[in-house]
Amino acid sequence: MSQFKVDGRLFARFDFVECAMVYVAEDSEPYRAMLVDIGLGGVQLRSKESLPVDRPLSLRIGQDGKAPLTIRGIIRYCHPGAEDGMYVSGFKFAPESHEERVAVAEYVHGVFQRQWQALAG
Repeated sequence: MSQFKVDGRLFARFDFVECAMVYVAEDSEPYRAMLVDIGLGGVQLRSKESLPVDRPLSLRIGQDGKAPLTIRGIIRYCHPGAEDGMYVSGFKFAPESHEERVAVAEYVHGVFQRQWQALAG
């Protein structure tokens, strides 16, 4: 699969794999998920459980040596994956402040830089 995706989305996506937790305000336990691609507009998630669609959520991504990144957003779709029994979900970022938008942009830029270095090295 290509490292760089263009498929009609507003922003390009980059393949990568990272663990994350998805929090729903009224639920006490988060959902565990894997991020499989990312762009400035959102991420694609894979999870063992179906994620709630069209409800405000928070996505928490661990960062090596830094505080976890928490991003607000919404699941736009969730359906069973074809081959692995995991659910495939689209998480659209919905930052509520300038600081949140900057944090998302910096995180996505960091993913891009790591991929570029891996390809160049």
